Amino acid sequence: MTLEIVSQCRVDVGGVVPTMAAMCRRRLSRAACIAMVWAATLGACAQTGIQLRQEIHLPTPSSRGSFAHFPIPDMAARDHFAMRIAPDQSVLVFDSDTSGRWPLIRVRRWWTSNPVSEVLEVPGWSTGDAKYMDGIYVDVQTTPDGHYAIAFSKAVWKSKSSFILHAPKGYVGRTPDTIITVIDLERWQVLRSIHTADIGDVDVRDARVVNNGWMAFDGDTGAPLSDQGVSRYLDQLISIPDLKLGRSCIYGSFLAHLGRPAPSALVEDTRLRNDVACRGVLSAVQVESTEALEALIQRDSGVEPRAMKLRDGSWEDFLVGASRYPRSEEQRLWGAEGEADGFFRYWGEYPYNVLYWQNPPFESSAHLWYGLYPRDQDLYELDRYDAAGELQQSEVGQHLLCGDPSRGHPKSACGCRVIDVSEERRELLTYCRQQRGDFEGMVQQQWLAVFRSDDLSGVGLINLPKTSETLQAIASGDGHAYVVTLEFGEMLRVYAIPDRQ
Repeated sequence: MTLEIVSQCRVDVGGVVPTMAAMCRRRLSRAACIAMVWAATLGACAQTGIQLRQEIHLPTPSSRGSFAHFPIPDMAARDHFAMRIAPDQSVLVFDSDTSGRWPLIRVRRWWTSNPVSEVLEVPGWSTGDAKYMDGIYVDVQTTPDGHYAIAFSKAVWKSKSSFILHAPKGYVGRTPDTIITVIDLERWQVLRSIHTADIGDVDVRDARVVNNGWMAFDGDTGAPLSDQGVSRYLDQLISIPDLKLGRSCIYGSFLAHLGRPAPSALVEDTRLRNDVACRGVLSAVQVESTEALEALIQRDSGVEPRAMKLRDGSWEDFLVGASRYPRSEEQRLWGAEGEADGFFRYWGEYPYNVLYWQNPPFESSAHLWYGLYPRDQDLYELDRYDAAGELQQSEVGQHLLCGDPSRGHPKSACGCRVIDVSEERRELLTYCRQQRGDFEGMVQQQWLAVFRSDDLSGVGLINLPKTSETLQAIASGDGHAYVVTLEFGEMLRVYAIPDRQ
């Protein structure tokens, strides 16, 4: 019976249960033994397992098709979807469909046995647009007051230089284009859509709802690099809900992932020039600097504190050996900027295919920062910082994260990152992936781990299908905290986070 209980729990109880079993054989009755082992084992289960509450099949199209065929990977419609928890805690799912009528699905009362789903058709890309298409990007956001949702669907087409052999005779590539659609959530109807290609020849890199009245996008103007290595980008405001163009500005940015660090004086001079050029935009959305606006649009956060940026290179130091190849503070800051730029360039959707060890820190709604940093024996250190970058608390994750021996595959590449925090519910969600090889190796397992955000203690884990593309978030319902996952835009799963004892 003891072995049955332990096998059902499927956790390592660290020798406690075997010791109790020995005590049972010597001193206690069989009933008392079972009760004692149950108590110890269930206590361990509460530390490692999070209960699946229910599965909700979403009303997705029966056949969604693909926007491109071999040899272009990841162009199936089911691979491109987005999820957002609305302020009223309903779940919004924006899914792609080759018909051009993309479903926006809203799921209410998802924590109950009778969830309510409703579907709205939103303009998107179709097979008629698919010829020479090279990429699809999807996102859905809401205004802070919950009145409106904004759906984004971006398409990119091949340039002449991207063909394997040669471009078709007379080929002219289409300008990257993003369809922006505003949805009235109270009336549940589409209000208006626009194409960014109608604004100008600009490639939208990121877009963000800034407040209840404005959204902003960051676009690549395609201008050549300056002699100092500065690229030119466009910040454009668009009003909500009528989608009218607001103020805009052109600012300069260094490509931090290329070459050596730019001189500090040149970087500072560029920042000052940017703030002057974008003064009207910054005033309209009440953001203090172009750097802060760029962080808001790109990663939906403030500017990462300097002390944390210096720590962001710890994985690189860990992998190459910092003692043999020491880097200056300037080099580490430059490297951190390059990593962030690469990570957040997967516009809109969750970045599925980034390197396993890329794990930028996460800023919560209370402007606290949470980061995972490597330690010896492949373990992670989970840290919480205040808004100024002062370390508040640090815990080494012996369990639930990479380095936990119960996860198996000790010689595989493994990485984790913080992906969501609820300060109201005091919960923190991390994603981990273990794979064979450092870059494009086969995924062996992926999972979510939940921690308490106030004391950084472990709560439990959720195993994800190793071949799935899954979005996840913390949500609240009926006074309790949950993890909501979305697999391929088709299956919504609800996991109940254990309440505090």
